[in-house]
Amino acid sequence: MERLVQLVKVFSDINRFKILILVLREQEVCVCEICDTLELSQPFISRHLKQIREVDILESTQEGKWVIYSLTENPDSTFNMLD
Repeated sequence: MERLVQLVKVFSDINRFKILILVLREQEVCVCEICDTLELSQPFISRHLKQIREVDILESTQEGKWVIYSLTENPDSTFNMLD
């Protein structure tokens, strides 16, 4: 039940939802692209990305000075409410 509450919280915020849609569309995206696309500040976006990562929907990889975000390898397991 706690897992479901966490997921609902992530999807309940319009900005986090927009971030997820952007990542779904682009497959991989860096913070600067998210900021530019959504016209929001980097600290604001980073805070939302942290919340999304905490529920294992997104993962991040470091490429030089850039942090690239993508969906987790197995997003289906993220939504398994029986875990």
